[in-house]
Amino acid sequence: MGDRSNLFFRARGGAGGIGIYAHSSGTFMADAAMAVLKNKAFQDRLGDTNYALRIGVQTALEALMADSTSDTGFGLWTPATGADDNEYRYIVIDIDDGAVFVAKDWKKPKPSEKVAKPTAAVLRKKMSS
Repeated sequence: MGDRSNLFFRARGGAGGIGIYAHSSGTFMADAAMAVLKNKAFQDRLGDTNYALRIGVQTALEALMADSTSDTGFGLWTPATGADDNEYRYIVIDIDDGAVFVAKDWKKPKPSEKVAKPTAAVLRKKMSS
């Protein structure tokens, strides 16, 4: 049994990007998102799609302690393939401007789903609501 959650790095208004799927991380995905948002290298590369994606994905996977030996642990997905299983609302980080959303639909987060002052606790609560 899993505790599935997803984080999507949105690029160019959602036309591009990459998602991270975690089979058993649950709301710990909020902590991974905060590790990304606090990463100076990520913040310095906002607006630079390739670098921001690389830094964001690497930081999140490190925070989640991703294990390459598990066949159900973690995965990557794109807007073309769509998200894998999910048991929570999606965390969406816009790599163009750093905006953060916790959304029902990763494709089109609503303005009301934007998190003005994200913390891990706030993101966890919104993921579960």
